[in-house]
Parts: sequence; structure tokens; C-alpha cells
Amino acid sequence: MPRKRKNNNVISERGLQQRAACKERIAELANQCDAIVAGTNPDFLKEREAIDREFHKQRVSLYKDLQQRHKAITRRTVGNRECIQMATEHRVMEAKKVFATEYRRTKDGRIQKFKDAMKEFEFLDKEIQEKKERDEAARKAKKPVRR
Repeated sequence: MPRKRKNNNVISERGLQQRAACKERIAELANQCDAIVAGTNPDFLKEREAIDREFHKQRVSLYKDLQQRHKAITRRTVGNRECIQMATEHRVMEAKKVFATEYRRTKDGRIQKFKDAMKEFEFLDKEIQEKKERDEAARKAKKPVRR
């Protein structure tokens, strides 16, 4: 009796399930690998975002505290007018930086803020120079000239 040949084209249902399971597992591993390489694992990104937000809040609060301490120390050491002038100088520098890096027509008035800060800085600078000149003139007037 001749033997019956087995048809190689027919794949059993169990074989199809195994193949599908293998393909799914390979796809899952490929996604994990891509996520690890690209750093886009959703769970990791959520945790990282929460940590970044908390860290940013702490950094901002510490920076504000540091600014307040610097202001207090500056007012005690150099006086109120010079402190105001230094703060204005700082605002002018920040406005210049924003103006230089992000120049475009905007509706938020950054250019006007820059111009206002410059006017205030120039006014305070002129006022401080006049005060120094008056103090120096008064000091010279009090000193007798020896010959």
C-alpha cells in the first residue's frame, strides 16, 4: 500500500496560535526595546514628569527665598536708592535678553516694558549721580583749604 503524504500547506490550529503568540511577544519585546532606547516608556515618563514638576516648584521657591534674602542684605549694605537702581538694572538686563532672543511683534508689550525699565534706570542713575555730586560738594565746602 502506498503511503499517504502529509500536506505541508495545512497548518494546525495549535500551530497558528503558537505563531500568533510568538509574533505578539516579539512585537511586545520590540516595543519595550524601542521605549527603552528612545526613553519613551509611558510609565517612566509619567513618573519623571511628576518628579520634574515637584523639583521645579522647589527650585522656584528656593530662588524666590534667595532673592528676598539678597534684597534684604543689599538694602542694609548699600542703601535703598542703590538697591532700587540695582533691581532696575537687573530688570533692564532681563528685558534686553528677552528682546534679543525672542524679538518678534507681540501683543504682550515686552518692548514697552523694556523701554519703561530703561527710562526708570536712567532716571535713578542720574538721581544717584546728582546726589553723589551734592554730597561731594557739601563735603568740600565743609573742609577748610590749607595753604
